[in-house]
Amino acid sequence: MVRRAPLLRPLLGAALLVGALACPGAGCGGADALGAAADNLLLVTFDTTRADRVGAYGHAGASTPHLDRLAAEGVLFEQCMAVGPVTLPTHASILTGLYPIRHGARHNGTHRLPEDLPTLATALQDRGFDTGAVVSALVLDSRYGLDRGFDRYDDDLAAGDLAMVGMLRETDAADTTARALRWLEQPREGRWFLWVHYFDPHSSYEAPAAFRDRCPDDPYDAEIAYADDGLGRLLAALEARGELDRTLVVAVADHGESLGEHGESTHGLFLHDATTRVPLLMRHPALPAGARVGGVVSQVDLFPTAAELLGVEAPAGLDGRSLVAEALGGGDARRPAVYQESTSPYFQHGWAELRALRGPERRFISAPREELYELASDPGEDRNLLPEAEDAAAPLRRQLEALLAAGVRDSRRLEDSPGGDEHADLAELGYVFTDGGETGEGPRPDPKDKVEAWRLIQRAFRLTGEKDWAGAESVLRELIAAEPESIIIRRSMATTLSALGRPREAMTELRHCLALPGLGAEILLDLAVLERQLGEPAWRKRITLAQQLEPRDPTSWARLGDWQAEDGEPAEARASYERAIALDQAFAPAWRGLGQLRLRAGDLPGAEEALAAAVAADPQAFDAWLAYARAAELADTPELAVERYQAAERARPGTALVEVRLGNLAFAAERLDDAERHYRAALIRRAGHFEARFNLATLLLERGAFGEAAEHLAVACERRPRELPALLAAAAAHQLAGEGPAAAGYLERARAVDAEATAAAVAGDPVLGAIR
Repeated sequence: MVRRAPLLRPLLGAALLVGALACPGAGCGGADALGAAADNLLLVTFDTTRADRVGAYGHAGASTPHLDRLAAEGVLFEQCMAVGPVTLPTHASILTGLYPIRHGARHNGTHRLPEDLPTLATALQDRGFDTGAVVSALVLDSRYGLDRGFDRYDDDLAAGDLAMVGMLRETDAADTTARALRWLEQPREGRWFLWVHYFDPHSSYEAPAAFRDRCPDDPYDAEIAYADDGLGRLLAALEARGELDRTLVVAVADHGESLGEHGESTHGLFLHDATTRVPLLMRHPALPAGARVGGVVSQVDLFPTAAELLGVEAPAGLDGRSLVAEALGGGDARRPAVYQESTSPYFQHGWAELRALRGPERRFISAPREELYELASDPGEDRNLLPEAEDAAAPLRRQLEALLAAGVRDSRRLEDSPGGDEHADLAELGYVFTDGGETGEGPRPDPKDKVEAWRLIQRAFRLTGEKDWAGAESVLRELIAAEPESIIIRRSMATTLSALGRPREAMTELRHCLALPGLGAEILLDLAVLERQLGEPAWRKRITLAQQLEPRDPTSWARLGDWQAEDGEPAEARASYERAIALDQAFAPAWRGLGQLRLRAGDLPGAEEALAAAVAADPQAFDAWLAYARAAELADTPELAVERYQAAERARPGTALVEVRLGNLAFAAERLDDAERHYRAALIRRAGHFEARFNLATLLLERGAFGEAAEHLAVACERRPRELPALLAAAAAHQLAGEGPAAAGYLERARAVDAEATAAAVAGDPVLGAIR
């Protein structure tokens, strides 16, 4: 899903709130101290990468030669702190130099970066840099606002798969690197800035075999090694082009991974070094090789630091400050503490948010039960010193309160939206516009008390991933009783109940989500699907509100187009698909829908064009491949249709439908052996597939295998008891198999469905006419 940024960008230097801990944006030294500014900037962000799992940070089991090279040839910051433990807020802070409470993009999926904030990309673009980004997971899709300032924002995940955790579509390091290299290889005359994001270290940990061999004892280390290899290929390409020594290379992670510490297997809940201490390395020939900077720094420092090293003025009012002086001189960074927050407990579960200050000696965490850790004596943060150490906590608490007193921005509030009715419409649904913390019923639960609940949630996710729906329902019922405000639990229950064939109960679970703080457009769309299925007219309002809630997301427009097409409204459907494509030129579902509309209208060239765009945008778009193959059938090019059905099989292996369609092509070409093989393969894949049984029975009737045909048609009629062609075929097959009473029974059932059509069939078919 590749988009170009808008031509109009906000002016730099807009007045921004300055937190109590903010430091001056410009340090000493910079381009003047270096002798010359770096020409270009390569920013590489590693997802979910702990600093202590990188070789240069002391991990003996690491295979990170390229990160280690940056440390050996540049500057390593020993205590860089992430602003939080999830991806969107941390990347927003890297690119804006602002804490999440300032930029407002505080949680994955529900928030977006407001359009009024300058970013590193807009600053460099305004100075004439050619700017590009290549990201690897849906959570950084351009709909969330990070694309501003990039001439090319490549969020094309067509080569990717769904990650099991959170079902986020991701693409791997090989694909990410290939896309980044294509950008680097484009001819350009001026300076450039490229941001490359590697998602691989995120769970689940499934690196290619070569990297598992490098780290045989730790699949997490293997994923970091795979991403590191991508970095190495980028560095090699710059060396080959003679550009490496003219480029400032910065590598940083968005957050870490708990790996079981504090009872958390992954990340998103807690604010400890396990999930927030990240690698930060910078390389340029003018920076001292092998320098290590102690003291605490933050991701928000990256923007002003890079700007100074590039000779570009950073905006006023950033929370971050330039680290150039420390980079040039080594030693300790002179900052007392940095801000961190975890909002996932609130937005996902209705628990309390966590906010923290992390200094060189202590971390203070504001929670229902406050926490204070002495980091030198307790690096694992296992011993909470409060309430006994109140005197040590008091100064940090006051600093945190002063920082928060300037206000907390929350971009899910639609405050930047041009419409005027969204708040009222969403409030009518129960949408919550308050910050986390306390409700009228008292304080929210402390995440520390919810470790066992989180483990049970992880178990439920595993069961749904394995499609053990009965087991998942049992666990989820227990969870809902204990955690009624957890939106991810209720959504998982809705998915489970739908899979169990209980859509009305699933709809009830999703309606509970409407009053929960983590409501997003995807919940509204899920609910709209069920309400439409059950004949509830509210689905129209849900989809309209989804469009208002995420105005840059094409999904709701494409879904609306599908339903308008189903309802016999082709003009309206076409307009909806075109609206989705205007939002994202590479949105495969909209192109697929447009192609199917054109197929139904008999416009084969137009259908071919749209469906070609669909499969180019997403080679794994199964439904698009099916429609594309059907277009080839209608164009009387069966060989091409076979190729496209085979592509559909690669996109979604193991479906019965592809085998049925291939069987139909073989049947039409009178290749009966091939057709029979495909139909039987379809029934192995899905025994209850009606079309496979019916078509196989039809073929068997033609071959004279009347008894087996009758058996298949009996099963088909059980599957669809009012399907007239199946009932008539079953009557004929049983008659031919010498089973007259059974044949008469099927014929009587056919008359009950449609007496007139049955009479016409009996009159025109001697086999049916012989049934008594």
